[in-house]
Amino acid sequence: MPEANQWQLVQKVLIFGILSSLISSFGRADYNLPLFIFAIFLWEFEKFHTRIIYLLLFSFIIDFVYALYWHNQWSRFKILETKIDSLLHSIVILTAMLNMIIKIVVILYSVGNNNEVKHNLFPGAIKDNLINFITFKNTGDD
Repeated sequence: MPEANQWQLVQKVLIFGILSSLISSFGRADYNLPLFIFAIFLWEFEKFHTRIIYLLLFSFIIDFVYALYWHNQWSRFKILETKIDSLLHSIVILTAMLNMIIKIVVILYSVGNNNEVKHNLFPGAIKDNLINFITFKNTGDD
């Protein structure tokens, strides 16, 4: 697939993530909105793909914990007895799960089409890049 078509596909998926995050913002302060906007602006620069994928992986873990923890916590409280609160809760959980799927799609697409990203997702490379990030060393893609 030509590079322009690859960029357009990722761009469409990220735009869908932006729309999903906009909906989610009605119920919670959603960090996914600026994350997807940030990713869409930097995606056209291939040297940032690995860093964007790391951000998406980390935020996927946060969303996963959020969806598991808060879904159970909100379901226990009596404040959800009103229909609007229950609907809002359902929308927030649904959009959190949708954002997780969007992140996985972008990550899997990147792994399938970018050998550098694939290499940097091996445990040894993740460890080395994390150490370089913490010690402010060059990660090799600057």
